[in-house]
Amino acid sequence: MSEPRVIGLLSWYSESAVWLAATVASAAKVCDHLVAVDGAYFLYPDGRNRSGSEQAAVITEVATAQGMGVTVHTPQGKWEGNEVEKRSFMFRLGEVVAEPDDWYMVLDADEVILDVPGDFKQRLAATDLDAGEVTFWEHQDPHRDPRMADVSRQMAWSGHHRYPIRTLFRAIPGLKVSTNHYTYVTPDGRLLWGNSTDQAQEPALDCQDLLIEHRTHLRDLARRQSARDYYKLRDSTGIEQGVCERCHDGKANKFVAVDWELEEQGLTARTVPVCESCWPELNAESEAALRELGFDPEGLKYEGAAA
Repeated sequence: MSEPRVIGLLSWYSESAVWLAATVASAAKVCDHLVAVDGAYFLYPDGRNRSGSEQAAVITEVATAQGMGVTVHTPQGKWEGNEVEKRSFMFRLGEVVAEPDDWYMVLDADEVILDVPGDFKQRLAATDLDAGEVTFWEHQDPHRDPRMADVSRQMAWSGHHRYPIRTLFRAIPGLKVSTNHYTYVTPDGRLLWGNSTDQAQEPALDCQDLLIEHRTHLRDLARRQSARDYYKLRDSTGIEQGVCERCHDGKANKFVAVDWELEEQGLTARTVPVCESCWPELNAESEAALRELGFDPEGLKYEGAAA
């Protein structure tokens, strides 16, 4: 049985060239070809259709040096459909280079692949499943923020946590992003990733021994503020509103981490979308669960990626 190729799908905008080099170099541990899509979301503050020219050059040069094929796309204008449009386009562009039985690995520029199991591609070749789950590892230095530093002196502070996430998807022609940036649907309507209240996700291949460092907490202050401004605009306009996970009726415009567990490798949880009315109660439950485990909820706030 021949091994499938893996096509990396990288979304980026206005990133550190050093971070991009690390992301692309690490992608070569897994990917045979890299598709990189530039440009800001329409609602992103002061966004443009393209990043600095040195960023595209770094992606191309590092990918080539690592033996990967590379396709870099710059849009004519900003992504009017924001995250949904940009990520859907990544799948369309991936289809140009994908072959039957290939897989996609979705990447952001704040991610670095650390560990890859030796039989990774053999697993992809052997499975009948269409999605795969890896592990994200996040590190947060409490001393970069006075409030967090104070909390870390009052309770045990792990400084990092891990959680499973789906980043691997079979290269099915017509795979699309629907409703919001974390809902991936096949042409025949199967849910490969998402928090739908009326449809179960398809089963996923266990590749949780493939470890990816998620560096979002290490972004500079200006970039994190721009991201926060974008998320506020995104949520206030309701462009990605699905249905509330709790009441199954209201429009979901907030997210809450639930089912917190402290395992040997760190904290794990799953994130669900909720409406404005249900958010206070579910968020309070989430924070209470964290305190029971000995963690400060304020110190674990997730800010997300910026592009």
